Amino acid sequence: MNAARRKAVRAIVVRLEGIRDSMEEIVDQLRDVSQEEQEALENMPEAIQGGERGQQMQEYIDAMENVIGDMDVIDIDEMVEALEEIAGG
Repeated sequence: MNAARRKAVRAIVVRLEGIRDSMEEIVDQLRDVSQEEQEALENMPEAIQGGERGQQMQEYIDAMENVIGDMDVIDIDEMVEALEEIAGG
């Protein structure tokens, strides 16, 4: 790999590291919102929890947890490591 392409790969690594940091912040914020929604749901009377509003809140919680799970699967550190190896070698 020539110097120009190595430089391009290094720039991609920097961008990926920024994306990783942003994703970590997003996941943390989403976990907070999901936990707050869960607490709000648990603090409702049981009749409301089992009703349409409670079901909708649970659907939102489940959707947020699914997004968190999907984001946790993405291993940017592994990508960065592979690209650093390429750029260094």
